[in-house]
Amino acid sequence: MKEIITDLILPPGAALAHGQVALAHEAAFNAAFLSEGLTGYAVGFPGTADLEAELAMLAPAVTVADLFEYRVESSAEAFLTETDDSDVRAVGAEFKIVRATGSKVTASLKHKGLTKRLDVRQIAADPMAKEKAVASLKARLLRAEIYRAAAMLYAATAALPRTWATGDGDTDPDADVLEAIAGQLTSAGVLPNRVLYSTGAWIKRIKGLRMMDTAGGFANAGFGEQQLADFLGVDKVMRSRSARTVSAAGAKAGVVGANRVYCYNAQDQVGPEDPSNIKRFTKGAFEVFEQQVSSSTVDITVAHLSLVSVTSTLGIAVLDVA
Repeated sequence: MKEIITDLILPPGAALAHGQVALAHEAAFNAAFLSEGLTGYAVGFPGTADLEAELAMLAPAVTVADLFEYRVESSAEAFLTETDDSDVRAVGAEFKIVRATGSKVTASLKHKGLTKRLDVRQIAADPMAKEKAVASLKARLLRAEIYRAAAMLYAATAALPRTWATGDGDTDPDADVLEAIAGQLTSAGVLPNRVLYSTGAWIKRIKGLRMMDTAGGFANAGFGEQQLADFLGVDKVMRSRSARTVSAAGAKAGVVGANRVYCYNAQDQVGPEDPSNIKRFTKGAFEVFEQQVSSSTVDITVAHLSLVSVTSTLGIAVLDVA
């Protein structure tokens, strides 16, 4: 008897029988395996708050669709000022038209995720086994995003070598960062408004300031992040604390680099076309999927849609500190 092709296709939610074909696609997978309870846990879990804050500091989130457009700025036009009264409209004339010169880029979000396989005996022995897996996977995904963002900023400019903690009277770590910030305004016309220190650079900064053996050096060495931001004239300063990675050889290193200082321009709650240096395009929160693989194992998958991109290289400065 001739079989109808629709009879061979597995209906949604039905069990797979011999001879049938299961159509695997994202929507069907989400409907079948999305765990609302574990997704809620992933979104509200406080253990990754430091990592999420660091990622937001490096690459603020911009919510977009799966396929979207964003503007890449190649000049400082977004920061220009009319100095010739061209913003004044004459009687009967129109206002001056400002045209964006940056190029438009069409992009799509990348689906990123990690899976941890649990044995049913683990789950029986530990009622929080699934939640612990979610927390671990989410933290790893956040570290990967932080690594991407820092690597992109580092690759977008030529790093400035600086030596701190030498005891040399000419060494002034905070003055070096001030000069790097001011230099971007002179050369690119864009002033960085955020500064991120790796843990190693922060420690070298304190040592260098204390070795200056001056009142100013000792005072600055005791600055917290907001005090330093006020001193440098930027919106935010952050010391990278919790982002760590382990190489294949087992050596631990900072995700943002061992001894680096990043100066750049970024804004919270912006759109795809603002002239900031770096953005993290995203569709929403992390999602968690739970799939019974066999009678003995369960897969827990944490996934998200995002794309980290340097949308303008103007005004980025990175210090490599020795």
